[in-house]
Amino acid sequence: GGAISVLDGQGLDSNKTRVYAGMLKAFGLEGRKALVVLASRNENMLLGTRNIQGARVVTASEVNTYDIMNANRVLIAADAIAPLESTLIKQS
Repeated sequence: GGAISVLDGQGLDSNKTRVYAGMLKAFGLEGRKALVVLASRNENMLLGTRNIQGARVVTASEVNTYDIMNANRVLIAADAIAPLESTLIKQS
């Protein structure tokens, strides 16, 4: 696994690939494995990231330990922290 960053939620409602490609580039994640954890399903973000190699978007309730350990960086939406913690506690 790698580093963990918290996203404030700004701009996470776009369906444009370039928006998310730019975000991942800002984190130095071009061509690397990035796991984005959201509190709830976001169809726009799923559309915007589906063509970005290495990007995986999941909700806090569907994430697993392998996803986290496999990513170069985990980007967690601020509102997903509590649900993610709850999910991981249930899995342990």
